[in-house]
Amino acid sequence: MKELTGRPVSEILREKYGEKGDEVYALSRAFFRRNSRAVSLYPGVLEALKHISRKARLAVVTASKREDAVRLLCINCILDYFSTIVAQEDTRYHKPDPEPVLLALSRLSVTPGGGAVMVGDQPWDIIAAREAGVVSVAALWGGAGIEDELYMYRPDYTARDPAELVEIFERLMQA
Repeated sequence: MKELTGRPVSEILREKYGEKGDEVYALSRAFFRRNSRAVSLYPGVLEALKHISRKARLAVVTASKREDAVRLLCINCILDYFSTIVAQEDTRYHKPDPEPVLLALSRLSVTPGGGAVMVGDQPWDIIAAREAGVVSVAALWGGAGIEDELYMYRPDYTARDPAELVEIFERLMQA
């Protein structure tokens, strides 16, 4: 499953199913639209967003389509915490390539190495952050079962839960 994350689903399905990939993708999109309301935030995420967004501008960098990302953010009432969204259709290359991270930085008027932090729960996120010159934080609370793999990519920080992410953010703000 881990090899499927971080890349556009349409691309993965075309690789796996050839010309049937587009049909499988259409079915997966319909399933997502029917079931997306079941997606909820992990405990503590809303509180972390409230705290961090008071002190920093936030962006979403995703390999998902913008429509899907906005839908999930709206369902969970967190869209307004983010200043920009970099989605699948915004860049030619996707994580682990740094292009989407660099676009987010540009939209936020932040230079690489200028104090930006990227939080992610996949190896692609850690790689993209490093390649973009951004501090990386591995979010370990997702339960994806890849904690050891995330450590292999040597994130700058790890957070076991959203409260620990807030602590890391506060330390970085003081540095």
